[in-house]
Amino acid sequence: MTMAGGTISVGSNLITGGDSGEFTTNSNGWTGLDADLGTIPGGVSGDCLKITSTGGLTQYAESPSFPLPALSLTTGKHYRVTAWVKSGTSGDDAFIIQLYAKTSAIEIGSISGISSNVWTQYTFDCIYTSGIEPVLRLIKNTSHVASPGTMLFDSVSLCELTYTGPIRIYPLKAPQNPTYPFIVYQRISTNPDYTLGGFANLSNVTIQIDCYATDHAGIRTLSSALHTAMQSAPFKNILENDMDFNEPDLEGYRVTQDYSIWINE
Repeated sequence: MTMAGGTISVGSNLITGGDSGEFTTNSNGWTGLDADLGTIPGGVSGDCLKITSTGGLTQYAESPSFPLPALSLTTGKHYRVTAWVKSGTSGDDAFIIQLYAKTSAIEIGSISGISSNVWTQYTFDCIYTSGIEPVLRLIKNTSHVASPGTMLFDSVSLCELTYTGPIRIYPLKAPQNPTYPFIVYQRISTNPDYTLGGFANLSNVTIQIDCYATDHAGIRTLSSALHTAMQSAPFKNILENDMDFNEPDLEGYRVTQDYSIWINE
C-alpha cells in the first residue's frame, strides 16, 4: 500500500510567561522550587533564565499554570519541546527538561543530560496522552549540598507537531531511493491457538513496523504518530518492542516497533 507523502509542520510556541520562553526581559509567570529565578545577559539571544539553587535534592523552574495562563494541550496530539542549556556557576551539572502533568503527577516526556560551558540545544517529541495541568519544568538535577550554584536555560519552546499529509507505507521493503518519511511493515510470526478440541480459530500475530525519517526529531515524531494510530486501531494490539537504529546506508534514522495482535480466523 502506497500513500502520498507528507511533511511535519511545527506550530507556534505554546509557552507563556518569561517572554514566551525567551526570557529577554524577565521570568514572569515561572515559579521556582528550591531555587531563585532571574534573568542575566549572555543568552542564546539576549538575556537568559538563571536558576540559582537554594536547597533540596533538585531545583527547577516551572512554566505558568493555573490560575495564570497555562499550557493548553490536546490529548492524543504530538508536541516538540526544545530548550538551550548552559553551565552556570555550578560548572557542568546534570539537568532534566520535562513535560509534566502536575495535578496527575504523570511525566509526559523528558530529556536529560549534562550541561557544558557552551549553549547546547536539546529536543524531545512526545504524545500528550493524559494528565491534568501540564507544565514544563527546567530542572537542575543535583543536590544543593553537592552543587549550590546556578544553571542557565534559554529559548524554551513547546510546539504542536502535525503532518500535512499521510506518509508512504510499504509491505516488506521500500523501493530504491524512497521519499522520506516512510513506513515498512511485515509479519514476523504467527502462533495459532489450540485447545483440546483443536484449532481455536484464533492466532497471535507479531507485526514489525519500521519507521524511517531523515533526522532524529522527525523519526521520533513519526514513531509517536504510529503508536498513537495503533492505540486507536479497531483491533487489540500490544507494543512489545520499540527500538532505535541509525541507518547510514539510507542516510536516515529508523525506529522499529513490534506489535502483538490477536486475530480471528
